Amino acid sequence: MERGLEAMMIDRSRTLRRAIRLLALAAIAALAIRYLAPGAQGVVETRNGLSFAAGPLEQALDSKSSQAGTRILGDFAGPGKAPCRIFARADVSGIACKEFGGWHLRMQRDGIDIAGNDGAGANAIDTALREDAKELAATK
Repeated sequence: MERGLEAMMIDRSRTLRRAIRLLALAAIAALAIRYLAPGAQGVVETRNGLSFAAGPLEQALDSKSSQAGTRILGDFAGPGKAPCRIFARADVSGIACKEFGGWHLRMQRDGIDIAGNDGAGANAIDTALREDAKELAATK
């Protein structure tokens, strides 16, 4: 009986070690996907828990003109009269306002086909962003 109990404890220990290894591998895989997957990589960064524009998105927002794969769809005065821009990219679309030391992404949505191959999808996101901008502008 004692031998059976000892074998059972060893099996549990092995199972626990396997579970810990699998969890560690899953965490590594999640981090790899987060930082290596295509998408908004390089155009969105997190500072103090907030999302900010970076790289070519930040440059387009600063210049207020469509460039480097970013379309500026409009601008308005946001909360505290901060300048805000509505933008669209293939990887991310949204609303950014110049506050907290950068272009703070107030609203993020899926990217759109800015080449014009998905007119319905682009129009839906464009309409939603413009509605969001109206609400944000009204929260002065």
